Amino acid sequence: MNYDIYRRRDVDEYGGDIIGKNANKIDFLGMRMPVHIAKLAQNLVMLSEIDRLNPDGVFGERLRQPDGSTTTTEAKFRPPWQDNPAWRESRIDQPMSMRLLQYLVGLRPYENKGDAEVWRMSGLSKDIDTLRGYLRKAYAKNNRDSVQDLLRRIDRVTKGM
Repeated sequence: MNYDIYRRRDVDEYGGDIIGKNANKIDFLGMRMPVHIAKLAQNLVMLSEIDRLNPDGVFGERLRQPDGSTTTTEAKFRPPWQDNPAWRESRIDQPMSMRLLQYLVGLRPYENKGDAEVWRMSGLSKDIDTLRGYLRKAYAKNNRDSVQDLLRRIDRVTKGM
């Protein structure tokens, strides 16, 4: 059916050999294989866990750098039926310490992109607090132009939230 119910998307997103020899192939356990076979192999939990653990980067690694970019390495072994070793492209690996923590203890740390939104919102709330302080001072001085200007600015910032 070419549909992954868990991820709610097509297994083979491009549908057919459109890009050449390696089209519709992904890496799994350091081997390039057709998408549907890799999906079937991922259903075998032990194989999927070994691919996720990726001891010593033997299946190649794709790690996120602190600046947000990714670095990709090729697999350290090449199966006899493949011309070249596979590059790790299908997943972004966590650092080895996190992988071991997940594998041994069962705790899985997630990369939380929501933190950036929380920090942005806290910055906006600080801005609103600052503007409200200026607004109180403008009310105390009975400066109507500044009050109107500050109310417009507060309204603009709150619409951003």
